[in-house]
Amino acid sequence: MSTQSKTSSRRQFLFVVLLALLASIAFQGSRGLYETTEGRYAEVAREMLRSGNYLEPTLLGLPHWSKPPLTYWAIALGLKIFGVNTWGARFYLVISFVLTVICVWKIAQTLWDKKSAYLSALVYTSSLMPLVSSNVVSTDTLLALWEALAIFAFWKAVRTQSKRWTVLVWLFLGMSFMTKGYPGLLPLLGMIPTQIYLRKTRGAQVPRLLIASGMLTFIAVGLGWYIFEAIKHPYLVPYWLGYEVVGRFSEESEFHNPHFYQAFEIYIPTLIFGTLPWSALLACKFKATKDIVKSALSKNALFKNPQNLFLFSYPLLSLVLFFMAKSKLQLYILPLFLPLSLTMGRALAAFLDLNVIKKRSTIRILAISGCIFIVALKALSGTSVVSSPHDMKRLSASIDEAVAARSFQLLVVYDKKLNGLAFYRDEILDHINPGMSDQLSEKVIAAFRNGKTPAVLLRADNVDLVSDALRRSGIPVTVKDLYGGWMLITCEQRS
Repeated sequence: MSTQSKTSSRRQFLFVVLLALLASIAFQGSRGLYETTEGRYAEVAREMLRSGNYLEPTLLGLPHWSKPPLTYWAIALGLKIFGVNTWGARFYLVISFVLTVICVWKIAQTLWDKKSAYLSALVYTSSLMPLVSSNVVSTDTLLALWEALAIFAFWKAVRTQSKRWTVLVWLFLGMSFMTKGYPGLLPLLGMIPTQIYLRKTRGAQVPRLLIASGMLTFIAVGLGWYIFEAIKHPYLVPYWLGYEVVGRFSEESEFHNPHFYQAFEIYIPTLIFGTLPWSALLACKFKATKDIVKSALSKNALFKNPQNLFLFSYPLLSLVLFFMAKSKLQLYILPLFLPLSLTMGRALAAFLDLNVIKKRSTIRILAISGCIFIVALKALSGTSVVSSPHDMKRLSASIDEAVAARSFQLLVVYDKKLNGLAFYRDEILDHINPGMSDQLSEKVIAAFRNGKTPAVLLRADNVDLVSDALRRSGIPVTVKDLYGGWMLITCEQRS
């Protein structure tokens, strides 16, 4: 490669990384944490930080075993550095997103060439779903990073015939498993068919995927915490296997969007609109796109080029499992945007080679425009223009403005736990069911005894019920309107 070509590739790499960093970091702390997902993960991490117990997650003081702790550790690191605030909770997302973009570059470069690497990384950076996800506290952006690293290590193992890279595959799959459990193993749905085909056609030239050192690495990294906690708490084994694995494919009432048809409503639009603006560009070049896809999926091309087999089998087989699962949310399929970005990046490279797109600057301008659009949405979401009752940062600030007393105790009357509000209040809050008026009165009286002014947070449709119950107990109340249907009842001590 010439010096000029190396310089151009280096500039392209720096451009993509800088674009990913700026697009992800901009207005990251403006919008408050939303209930329920963001608030739940952030609150578990906050409680870890306050208790010093990083092995046993708790939520509002109670054991919370639904996810392994790696995401909580990542969030807690940001809280340790930046404090218990929105930016601290989302810090890990910026790092994870930028590193994932770099991984996409390295995967595409390993599979094809630097042009495809540049375009694939650009697609992932500016696509709607990956970039928006890099601003939502959950397991999925971190999971996408580990899966991208596992895919990169897999193809390096294939290309270099090195067992060291195979061990790294299992190391990163172990990190994926420590992030979200069994969904972290989905890249195997692409790796195993590809490995079988390569072993069949190339024999001993391709290192085995299932090797003892790799298995031991996965057990140590991916299963070590599970084994330790299962020995300590034996009831966790049936919970993890029965509820978190089998239950997600059999129990309908316990999960989000359990019906099969809802997969079409959730996942298909997410795949189409989540790849904007690139899905729109490919649609505009429909004939060229159709010819490229037809060529790539032909029997000869699919098996002659093992990367095509991988990029076809990984998302397709993963989608089958996502459709079968009872719990369905848009963020679950974020890792599938890795093979989608690689495929689209390769298609864009073919468009340039075939002169379907005449200027490379067109792609760069489209990527920048996509990022600017999403950054603008982020900026808008942090203003009063966008008023969501799920924004716990804004709710916490409005409570402070409404309560004149310096020392007050917040009581939440709601049928769901407001974990994000507990995060911003930096305390475990008392939650009371709207029908438990006697319990509320007792807590109000206890607050007075402790020298604090009780303030009751509730939804507007429960105000009459709760205020009447407090008045019947002889407690004078004042009702204040907050925002988004939230109300605050401040209680006065009986004379």
